[in-house]
Amino acid sequence: MNATRGQAALTVAALLFHGSEHLHALTPLVTRLANDSVLAVRVCAAQAVLALMKHDPQIALDTTEQLLNHQDANAYNASTTQRLLINILVREPSRFAAHLARALQGPGDTAELAGQSWAVATIQGCLTPDLPNSTDELNALARRGAASVFADNIDHYPHLVPLFNDDDADVRKNASQGMRQVFDLFPAQADELVRAFLDGKAFPDHLEHLAFALYDHAGPFPLSLLMPANASFSTRAGSSATSEPIVRRTATTWSRQSSASIGKAGRPNGSVAWTSSTGSRKQVPTG
Repeated sequence: MNATRGQAALTVAALLFHGSEHLHALTPLVTRLANDSVLAVRVCAAQAVLALMKHDPQIALDTTEQLLNHQDANAYNASTTQRLLINILVREPSRFAAHLARALQGPGDTAELAGQSWAVATIQGCLTPDLPNSTDELNALARRGAASVFADNIDHYPHLVPLFNDDDADVRKNASQGMRQVFDLFPAQADELVRAFLDGKAFPDHLEHLAFALYDHAGPFPLSLLMPANASFSTRAGSSATSEPIVRRTATTWSRQSSASIGKAGRPNGSVAWTSSTGSRKQVPTG
């Protein structure tokens, strides 16, 4: 029975995303499903509420508040509620900031997903004063989520710099993924980020991400790799970095040996991207 109601919620969402033809009949159903006593049904209903946001934002916002006012913090531990939470934070941050704060203190994956939502809110500029305003104020689980979002949005690279030295190994791992996009930055910015990565604790364990970027890079090499005075690359990676050909050969070798190599994924202008805990890439329009 619960599965039937959950499927009904997803069907309603599909209808509302398609158009407003059945809006009058479906709106009360969305409200009932969002207030279902079974958490799994509410999680599915979050998709329907998000679809309703296209047609009647005020009712959708009121319904969202009812949906998230569940005693179990696992209400935030789903991609459907995560997308809904991000959407409402952009629309009315003051009204819904408490939900993000609660999710950030949730267990396990709940906190990590909330960290992703927090990072998107940071990028969107919709954090409220009562929310953490830096990664230093997040717990390790939330920092892992935030690191993955900042790594996928390299134009916000300053947020990555402290994460290269984070005490949590998984935070450093997630942040290091951003080095694959380092040359999407302006040269001076790329050099700044490369320097921070070379000097960080993340570099010895995750240098393959920089190698991946170097392998495809056709422009000038960052000064931080070419200048002997900044010998982090050579001393910590065990290879000479005093000339461009040697660096390029080293990068080529590492890139080909790396089993973790993934393609550079672009995203439309005006969107915030991140990789979810399930490994799929998400995008949230900023406009």
